[in-house]
Amino acid sequence: MTVLLFALGLFGLSWLVHFAWWRMHLPRHHTKALMIVYAGTPAAVVVVLLFAGNLGVFTPAEWASLSLFHAGATLCYLITYAGVEETSPSLVIIRALERAGERGATRADLQPCITNEQFISPRLDSLTRDGFVTLVDGSCRLTERGRSAAKAAHRIAVLFNLGTGA
Repeated sequence: MTVLLFALGLFGLSWLVHFAWWRMHLPRHHTKALMIVYAGTPAAVVVVLLFAGNLGVFTPAEWASLSLFHAGATLCYLITYAGVEETSPSLVIIRALERAGERGATRADLQPCITNEQFISPRLDSLTRDGFVTLVDGSCRLTERGRSAAKAAHRIAVLFNLGTGA
């Protein structure tokens, strides 16, 4: 139970560092910054425990369990954060339907909800900033990093039988 509570506390501490950093200054590369926070916070705690002479508080197997828990929780959080970071088309539609109330909305009513400014441009800016896309003569093109990501996404879609739209 102690290992679980420590792991939850470590994840909570990482989240607090993330929260404080984002409140002070929003980083340019969110995912990279999150990886730094969620890897750096536990590393800092281990260094503090090492200097305090308390590293032996857990056995090697418990440290391994704690590390795996933290890694899994971090990856789940990164996936969740990625979904919240950008505007979700599904949430935009849900909000539009909420505003429509009991009268509802037709597909034609919902069409203007999905705009270039709200969905395409921010994502292309993000992909360009992160090195997945480059702009050449007014056209967006995948970089080598972008091609690798596209191939990985395709392999995952095939693995899970998600079809070509995934």
